Amino acid sequence: MPSFFPRWVPLACLAWATVACSASSETDPTDVPNPTSGGAGGDPGDNQSSGGDAAVGGSEGIPPAAGGTGGGASGVGGTSGAVGGSANTGGSANTGGSANTGGSANTGGSANTGGSANTGGSGGGNVPAGPDPDCVKMVDASKAFIQSLDAPLKAELMYAWDDPQRQKFEFVPPQMSARGGLTLKKLSAPQLAAFDAFARAAMSMPGYMKAESIRQLELVLRAQENADPAYRDPDNYFISIFGEPSAESELPWGWRFDGHHLSVHSSVIACQQFAATPAFWGYSGIGGQVLNPMSDVPQAAQALFDSLDAASKTAAGNGPEGAQGISAKTEKISPYEPAGVAAALFSPDQQGKLRALINTYVGMMAKPIAESRLQAIEAAGIGEVRFLYKGGYFRLQGPTFLIEYAPQSVSHVHSIWREFDGDWGEDLIQRHLDQMHQPMP
Repeated sequence: MPSFFPRWVPLACLAWATVACSASSETDPTDVPNPTSGGAGGDPGDNQSSGGDAAVGGSEGIPPAAGGTGGGASGVGGTSGAVGGSANTGGSANTGGSANTGGSANTGGSANTGGSANTGGSGGGNVPAGPDPDCVKMVDASKAFIQSLDAPLKAELMYAWDDPQRQKFEFVPPQMSARGGLTLKKLSAPQLAAFDAFARAAMSMPGYMKAESIRQLELVLRAQENADPAYRDPDNYFISIFGEPSAESELPWGWRFDGHHLSVHSSVIACQQFAATPAFWGYSGIGGQVLNPMSDVPQAAQALFDSLDAASKTAAGNGPEGAQGISAKTEKISPYEPAGVAAALFSPDQQGKLRALINTYVGMMAKPIAESRLQAIEAAGIGEVRFLYKGGYFRLQGPTFLIEYAPQSVSHVHSIWREFDGDWGEDLIQRHLDQMHQPMP
């Protein structure tokens, strides 16, 4: 497996990375749409041509709390490796099938549950008794990465938890908006390897591969635009850590990884409570074989829309397109006016497809983070989620969250996952403080 941020990873490898370049994912063989969308292009104003999308990523087997279908497709140019089984909470998945290029990456058994599910954020419920073991691995990996750095690089990486830099949310090229944090350009090979271990622990394998694919698409844009290598640079991405990573401390800590078309945040308290927004995932690229890191997302949206009856399809299209969630950046966002069709009208199968669509975003994070956010969505009411579908554009809005997918052109996509009160872990922190100040029984 190539390191997460090597100086160069061949795009041919990334185009089938989920099957051949990654470890086996925890999946159950269910039917999902194959990658079929064609398209190419780049940033607005680029010449566009068509080509078959190579899907990279998809969501791991993070289960919806109330049952239904799990994650989205993990397909690469052929039959998708579907995700729909039960999660392993602290246990290991029993794999029984080999991953074949161009075919399904199947697992021969469902995952075993062996630990407690974590809750956190809006409506997150009760907090488990001890640190989540997967989170402990993330903490250990973050500390090893920090220890690999000399003092000047540590100073660029580390911020106090309450530093204003923590609430920066950018996804344009760094030359257009200055970034904080430590750029990957400054890391040696051993330091990159330490960061690689941290990134694997902080994201799911599909999220990890999507982030790498988005980064490598800078090389495609460089060639397409004949751009200055310093402008389209896959190493010009930044990692920041806020507070001191700890699996036991009651003080929050978090991390951010960002660059062009990518901004991923997470906040953690005692490896028991988690936040994962704001998050931006996008891509832009062109070529005979288009690498589309996000293809599982519109596939899942199309699958949900296709399952609706005529009246629900009409309702799903009833509302204006918008991009206020994407354009808000560092601002606290407010819900859209209700639009689209309410999930309360969905059958159990359709609600399963809705959960699969939500999981294409939530499931890109490490398992304890993803599980906590899915449980928060369920606690607020899956029937309260509204689905607006306008062809290429769609959005999901629930009482606590917004997911918005907004194509800029045939092969240039912006998408976000935000929480109305939970971005940057604000609701998590407030609830934690409230719990700490409750009178003793």
